[in-house]
Amino acid sequence: MPRRPTLASLAVLAVPILGVAAAVALRGSGSTTADPGVTGTVTVFAASSLTDVFTDMGKRFEDAHPGANVVFSFAASSTLAAQVNQGAPADVLATADEDSMQTASKAGSTANPTRFARNILQVVVPTGNPKSLTGIHDLDRVSYALCDQAVPCGKYSALALKKNGMTPHPRSYETNVRNVLARVISGEVDAGIVYRTDVIATKGSATGVDIADADDPDLQNIYPIAVVNDTKNKNTAQAWADYVTSAAGQRVLASYAFLPAPR
Repeated sequence: MPRRPTLASLAVLAVPILGVAAAVALRGSGSTTADPGVTGTVTVFAASSLTDVFTDMGKRFEDAHPGANVVFSFAASSTLAAQVNQGAPADVLATADEDSMQTASKAGSTANPTRFARNILQVVVPTGNPKSLTGIHDLDRVSYALCDQAVPCGKYSALALKKNGMTPHPRSYETNVRNVLARVISGEVDAGIVYRTDVIATKGSATGVDIADADDPDLQNIYPIAVVNDTKNKNTAQAWADYVTSAAGQRVLASYAFLPAPR
């Protein structure tokens, strides 16, 4: 069996979907005048599906606040919430579902989370769709990977399959959405279920196949963000969270195909 790619092997995926001119224009639309109180390092724990857009936003934030440094830890939302509850040195938590954030809030690790984006699922296949999949039902005739149901992408994938009268029979369950994507791109499986933004982030290395009723509110994941209560750098942590939810931050999220959060 081919060696399973690691997240590091997906560095090629962390390419913004913008053209050069658009990227320059968006960079200029970042945060406003630098706040002298926004300094030091802030560690952001964020869902794997935010890897590309948050990396880009981190650079913009640092450009606007030269004294600040944003460090990211990307993983499955449920894993990150558990780590925060165990005292991991995070300043901000951004999850791909509200259940994971609620786990942190109930434990007293975060408070007053704010919704900042939403996403929808797609079936992901190799470029050119060699198995000619047309929808989620075609997964029954190919090999595929899913996220583990303990993480948001797995929870929503399981619900999408159930809504379509299907019982999941994946070749593997993965710990996060980027691992599913890696399995498909490497050719280890014929397909997977990921978020639409993850397919777009491949810049043509994979193809997305729409899932019927993917815009059903029950199937859309909502991303909340909150400052961790035990942060040692509250000013910068709050500034980062505010940037993500600001008009400038929302423009960057939209450029990566994230949908606006429901009001």
